[in-house]
Amino acid sequence: MIAKEYWQALTWIDWTASSASEDRAGAPRLHDLRVFPQLLAPCRANLLDGLPLIDAFRQFVLDDPEVASLGREAVRLAPKFASVFFEGRHHVFGFREWPLAFERWTTKITIHPDPAKRSKYDPRGEPDPIEAVVAAEARLHRYRTLISLLRAGELESRASPGTAGAVEQITRAIWSHTEFSFDPYTGNILQDNPCSTADHDRYIKRWVGVVLQKPTRADQGANASGSARTQARLEQKRPESVLRSHAPPFTPADVIALGSLSRALDHLVFNHPEIRILCQIAISVADARQIPFEEDAGLVVQVLGYDDAALPLRYFAHLVEQPDEPPLPESPEEGAISAEYFGVELPPDVRAYYDAVKLRADTLIGMLQQQQMVARGHTADGHLVQIAHSIWSHLEYYVHPPTGDVYNASTRPMTKRWSGVVLEAPAEPQFHVKPTEHHGIRSTSTENNAGAQPRRRKTASKRRKAAAKRGKAAAERRKTPAQASIEQAVAALWPDGVPNTMLLKTRDQMIARWQKGNGVLAVSSKTVRRFLTADGRFRE
Repeated sequence: MIAKEYWQALTWIDWTASSASEDRAGAPRLHDLRVFPQLLAPCRANLLDGLPLIDAFRQFVLDDPEVASLGREAVRLAPKFASVFFEGRHHVFGFREWPLAFERWTTKITIHPDPAKRSKYDPRGEPDPIEAVVAAEARLHRYRTLISLLRAGELESRASPGTAGAVEQITRAIWSHTEFSFDPYTGNILQDNPCSTADHDRYIKRWVGVVLQKPTRADQGANASGSARTQARLEQKRPESVLRSHAPPFTPADVIALGSLSRALDHLVFNHPEIRILCQIAISVADARQIPFEEDAGLVVQVLGYDDAALPLRYFAHLVEQPDEPPLPESPEEGAISAEYFGVELPPDVRAYYDAVKLRADTLIGMLQQQQMVARGHTADGHLVQIAHSIWSHLEYYVHPPTGDVYNASTRPMTKRWSGVVLEAPAEPQFHVKPTEHHGIRSTSTENNAGAQPRRRKTASKRRKAAAKRGKAAAERRKTPAQASIEQAVAALWPDGVPNTMLLKTRDQMIARWQKGNGVLAVSSKTVRRFLTADGRFRE
């Protein structure tokens, strides 16, 4: 990059040869000069590092030399666009907020003078000057470029949650989420309010004071998995499940390179090029034979009380569960019913498509269950937290594939637990060494003890607190392995407590399955009820 000060010293420029030099003997000559918009320059990450998001939007979108020049001409010809090009509003007369998922919402704000170049989603009314159309397209291009840098991980963002709390990172997945928008007047990131009653409460302030920064580690492409040692460790780990008989269609490094759960489901599971080819073949076969066909391979279902289809994580519980005992053989009557309703033989091409999609879904969720990668997401108040690996086989949780949000279905309607879920390489194992204690001989000299204060006797309240602390420590020491195993299972399966509506038999079975799947002591239902009450509390 040519520094501003050096560029001002150049006195001779050959525009046809794209070269320049100083007008003095022996001065170096620059060849093959290239001029970039700032957001397209190779050094763009350095230019944006440390800038607040609102300043980056104003400097590199609104004040981009091309956008600013075209915008001034557009406002001269159509003054109604002043708030768009000078203030940064998204629409002329509509909402001022910019959607982060710009490809899923209409972003057209002008009416092309040529009717052949209009779409049914364009605004209605009198056509605008072509200068305004060109300026709006340039402004939209710069905005998309800025947001795409955050999606790709070339830039990171940190902000304070809108409610309260310390500065935290905003995950990459948020920048393509359909529920979030950017306020060009304040720089805040807003979230759609599902309980909105009017325009004034249409959004929830999710993050304020957003600041851009260069990534702290290389997390793109092959380097997404961190160091070479981490990469090798990820390649060696494989889910100890039914996937053993199949070669994994992708690796943890492939998933981590995509960054978010929604992109992994889209690029590696449902819309992978190989999957799309198999899908087209399967659709043609199903149409020819006039049989039903599920493009999502039956993995995505409608949930009561929720508008969009979701992916039940209970479909993947078989990857970690081991059956307590083999299933009982079918009776003749049960066999006849199964043959009538479930014995339909699918064509090989349709079956091949279903198997391929399910293998990829099993591989992705299995990697999360086996902790080959770490998932983090934003809670309802905007805080970024790690998601327990046991969630990915939980019977009550669902994933919304387009956004990657994770929902809890134990309530009606479902509750969104985590938004903008990102997938990262697990942290390197750390070796914790207990610091060495220096046991010196206490000095009895008068000089060393001259400043010592006389010991104070403990008050009654302090003695009671010390006794309670000793009693608690003794109870921890008396805790049996069975009790510790049950407490681990309950904490992993039900972070918010055991649901009161769950049957005791179902609760005990889920605890036993979790214990077997995680290699801890498995106990009987009788033992579980010895420590757990009917309402899910541990007995004193």
